[in-house]
Amino acid sequence: MQSSDTLESKIYKVGDNEQDVRKQISNGNQGLTAAPHVHNEYIEAEHTWYEEVDGVVSNDDDPNMLCSTFRVWFIGLSFLVSFTTVNTYFHYRTKRIVLDGSHIFLLSFFLGKFLAFVLPKKSFRIWPNTNYRFSFNPGPFTIKEHVLIVAINK
Repeated sequence: MQSSDTLESKIYKVGDNEQDVRKQISNGNQGLTAAPHVHNEYIEAEHTWYEEVDGVVSNDDDPNMLCSTFRVWFIGLSFLVSFTTVNTYFHYRTKRIVLDGSHIFLLSFFLGKFLAFVLPKKSFRIWPNTNYRFSFNPGPFTIKEHVLIVAINK
């Protein structure tokens, strides 16, 4: 078994308030162990194994970032149909052409940025006499849209 200090050092990031955390744990404060998601600032450095990834990709979620947009479904489904057709057609040839995930990853980013520039920003009413609106271009192309396009095609 590991000592409590070893486990504590794995869980909590060393910082200015380390002594406060140790005091709360030794005093039997159950708030730190009962709801670990509340105190996630202590373990934020442990979210990724690679420092390079941590420097480029944020581990915080932005709930205001749009994800299920017209661009996602248009690009995702058109890539799904076209890449599946090309891969199936060239599967039976002796010299194959294979379009894989890296092609989808690169092409979807540039096509998404292009559609964000070209599509109209005007919103349309879905049903008459209601407030339900639909827009082909709700804003800039986001990382969530990019991830969903790649996930549709995997």
